[in-house]
Amino acid sequence: MALYPNQNIELIIVDNEDERIYRSRVEDISEGHVLVAVPIYDGSFGSVRPQTEVKIAYTENDLRDQGRYEAQGVVLKHYNKHNVPMLLIELTSSWQRIQMRHYVRVNVLIDAVINSSQKCLVKDLSGGGLLFLSEEYYAVGQTVKIDFTLEQTYFRLEGVIVRVVPGQNGNEYGMSFINLDDKTRQQIIEFVFKRQIDAYRKRPIKFRK
Repeated sequence: MALYPNQNIELIIVDNEDERIYRSRVEDISEGHVLVAVPIYDGSFGSVRPQTEVKIAYTENDLRDQGRYEAQGVVLKHYNKHNVPMLLIELTSSWQRIQMRHYVRVNVLIDAVINSSQKCLVKDLSGGGLLFLSEEYYAVGQTVKIDFTLEQTYFRLEGVIVRVVPGQNGNEYGMSFINLDDKTRQQIIEFVFKRQIDAYRKRPIKFRK
């Protein structure tokens, strides 16, 4: 498990208890420091001040260390190399592996089908699983397959029911993915990431007094 130049990462900016998530990439690494490309937001380079607290996150695909990793850091300075704006970040924590259940979830409303026959509604989605609403009954521990389309891409995913929440119009089921390949998981994570960015852009602007 290690970063390397040109690796895609997520740069999470922490500002007044608010987190903004940007795509970036590693330009160079050294002991305790990472040089990353300044993230682009709305077609222009984002402004990140020195001493800003950040988190760096990436997905490791090596079978031995597979998972999502995060580390804390602080921006030391802006840096220009070959006319490319960069940020020099000092790592202030060790890398921590984030379990799949800790993947960020986003709310969705997606029509889907369970086991090729029962209709359901997906209500939230993450790289580790989803929540769906169904009038059918499924038991905790039961393995099911779910089919749905996400941004014109068809998915058939296998998962195990991990919780059941009874409701008036059916039951809500928490489903954890199993046998999910890296490419498909990354597609889902990218969708979640874009949905987060869209939600952030649509938030009302708060003016400081």
